[in-house]
Amino acid sequence: MKKITPALLLALAALALPAGATPLTQTQTTTAGFAQVQADLEIVVDKANGLSDAIDMADAEMKKGQIKEVTITINTCEPQKLPGGIRAAGKITIVGCGDVSAGVGGDKDAERTVLTPSSSSEGMLVQSPLEIRGVKLEGFPNQAFNVQDELTISNSVFIGRSSFLSRPRVASVDIPSAKPAQKVVFRDSYFEGAIVAQIKGGQGKVTISKNVVKHDAQSSQYTVEIFPSNQYPTAGANPILIEDNQFSSTGAQGGSNVIRIGRPDVTVHNNTFTLENPDKTAYGVNLYNPRKSDGPVLKNVSVTYNVFNGGLGVGNTLDRDTPLTPDAVKVNHNDFSKTTGAFPKGSTYGYPNTATPDGIIDATLNFWGTIDTTTVQAKTDPVLGKFEPFVPPVPPQPQPPVPPVVPGPQPRPSASPSPSPSVSPSPAGPRVVARVSGETRVETAVRVAESEYKDGAKVVILARSDVAADSVSAVPLAEELDAPILLTQSDSLHPATGAALKKLLPSGGRVILMGGEVALSAKVANDVTGLGGSVERIAGLNRAGTAVETANQLMKADKLKQLLVADGTDWQADLIAGPAAAEADGATLLTNGDVMAPETAAFLSAHANVKVTAIGANAVKASGVASKVEGADATALSLAVAKQFFRAPKAVGVATDAEFADSLAGGAQVAKHDGPMVLVPASIPGTVPAYLKATPSVTNVYVYGGPTRIPEDQLAGLAE
Repeated sequence: MKKITPALLLALAALALPAGATPLTQTQTTTAGFAQVQADLEIVVDKANGLSDAIDMADAEMKKGQIKEVTITINTCEPQKLPGGIRAAGKITIVGCGDVSAGVGGDKDAERTVLTPSSSSEGMLVQSPLEIRGVKLEGFPNQAFNVQDELTISNSVFIGRSSFLSRPRVASVDIPSAKPAQKVVFRDSYFEGAIVAQIKGGQGKVTISKNVVKHDAQSSQYTVEIFPSNQYPTAGANPILIEDNQFSSTGAQGGSNVIRIGRPDVTVHNNTFTLENPDKTAYGVNLYNPRKSDGPVLKNVSVTYNVFNGGLGVGNTLDRDTPLTPDAVKVNHNDFSKTTGAFPKGSTYGYPNTATPDGIIDATLNFWGTIDTTTVQAKTDPVLGKFEPFVPPVPPQPQPPVPPVVPGPQPRPSASPSPSPSVSPSPAGPRVVARVSGETRVETAVRVAESEYKDGAKVVILARSDVAADSVSAVPLAEELDAPILLTQSDSLHPATGAALKKLLPSGGRVILMGGEVALSAKVANDVTGLGGSVERIAGLNRAGTAVETANQLMKADKLKQLLVADGTDWQADLIAGPAAAEADGATLLTNGDVMAPETAAFLSAHANVKVTAIGANAVKASGVASKVEGADATALSLAVAKQFFRAPKAVGVATDAEFADSLAGGAQVAKHDGPMVLVPASIPGTVPAYLKATPSVTNVYVYGGPTRIPEDQLAGLAE
């Protein structure tokens, strides 16, 4: 990532700050020309109220078309005022002062930059991608953000002024239909006396994960309110995931709920709800079936592995004019032993078409304690005597893939257009489906490495855990060096990764850091050397430059027979391409969206004799090469790449299309086993089992990440 420098600021006279405004400072100079095409830029703020000017500068630079993302790093904990709205030409990331990793699980006292509102009572209007880390939000009269694009808030604090405000909100989420793929994420933060999110539209994916949320019924009726929406698209397209949070409520009165659900495709998983008021009409989760005119009825709603302490765990107002279909709502594996009243407390209000009692809610496999389940509209089971808390399953140890039995010698894939001979493997028994996961993305990467390298490794590749930029080209290198990929935060070595390095590396083992010191700091390098490892870096001025440097390393190893070009702003295409590049003895290069990066163009020009294949529509447009692979979405592109580059794969990796980390670490493993990576949504499309069925050489399927990413009930189709 490139930083604004003193000379460059002087050159930006058109962006001169108004009198009294705080100038933006910087910590590093560069010799490269500022007009050079690049993917990332960093602007540093070190005085109060410099943020708005930094945002204006970031937008101005991105409008030139050369920069896609800007990080604004605030090196002071003095207050910063948010503007009334943001509509930038690319993504802006705001990083607060202090340790932005502090606060995981809700440390509200960690030092953070304070963000205060502009004059708008409706909060900052978010109309372009925005990420905020390590801040404290204060003084918002109504709400902090009105989200109409993409927003991520992490490691942050919001405390509503509940004494005189009726319903303070962190954000209202209303994604227009024109932006169906946008995402909103709240994670690792502390929220008190406020609605975390009012979700109005039906277009955006929302994740609320690993937060501490303190609900005050006097200031807000709910902490998460999910409205019905007639703009809701095809079922399963835009799920809401609420997982691993700690919710508590004081003074919960009749009609106040911690979470209110009024639309399909909502998962409430592995949370703890503590309602201190014993009011029998105050719920941890309230299921609300909307009127036909308001939106679609509930479907694919899942409440699983939660603990409910006090109040009523799950209630319902299934009282509207369209009945539910059987099993539309699943309430399984929950602990209701400390709740009161009946489950669920249904009401009809005289509507004639209220759903019938025979199975509108699948409420089985719960620990009921003494709760009354005799008068409810649900399938229930006898009182269970034990509650089994959710524990991420320990994956079975992957078995070495069984090679197919082929009559005669098995030819290598040929570049010739002539038909390849068919492969007819003998039956190898049932396909092994192994989930490899940890509680976090960092620990999932550790599990992948430890399952594959039981006797240790000579080399480990280390990548940044929160941004994909510099790491997406690493998979072919990992396969060539027989190295696992581990993850860590930028500023220090993650403890779980440090422990894994001790186990994996012998004394003097190599650790390769992907990216410069903005991606992985000097402290990370020092932490690694403190464990006895030797440190190397592969880094360019930006992600495209890092990919070129990675390709140079592979060229030195005489492993550059093909080049795959993918969109560097789309991690999905990049990580789909990684195992394919490894299979083709090649490397992955990057474009800047649908424009060719100059670093990539120079490398291609210098190696004109190497075959080039474009992966994904943007790369096809940017490169103009004849050999190309495209797909309508991540899954379709995955399968198209798998079919073109893997003649008889022995293994297939499956990872979520929502986050990059699982497919990065998993890509190194599945590439080692000569297999492709397939990215999927939470509900796996039928095209994936169909591909596996049509590819009998596959004996192992590795599923990366826990059931909150790829649910357990989706795995059966992969084994058939």
